[in-house]
Formats: sequence, structure tokens, C-alpha cells
Amino acid sequence: MAGYTVPLSPVTVVGPVVMAVTAIILLVRTRGRFTRWLAARILLGAGALIYIVDPSILGQWLGVVLDAGLPALQ
Repeated sequence: MAGYTVPLSPVTVVGPVVMAVTAIILLVRTRGRFTRWLAARILLGAGALIYIVDPSILGQWLGVVLDAGLPALQ
């Protein structure tokens, strides 16, 4: 991939991640149902954008999340 790199990962992935984090904050802190639906759609869109840009990164992150969450379920 061409372009700039920030210390976390490529800029094309950091933008949608920031968008997803702010959508999660909006989803948690809002009380209106339309705003919650908007936050959910933004979150799904950010996830889709990350998958379109680089599917391997989304797979790695989901693997880390699932590995961290599975021992808690047992």
C-alpha cells in the first residue's frame, strides 16, 4: 500500500478505526433511538470500510478479540 504510515498502522485503516470508536461512544452515551441507529450504521460502515481496505487486518483484530474473550466464557 502506498501512502503515509502512522505508528499504529496505515492511515487508510486508522481513519475508519477512529470513526468506529467515536460511533461506539455515541452508541453508549446517547438516549435517542434514531441516534442509536445512526451510530450502529456508522459502526457497521466503518467495519465494512476496514474490510474493504485491508481484510487481513480485520481478521487479525477479530482473532485477538475472540482469543481474549473466549477464556472468559469458559
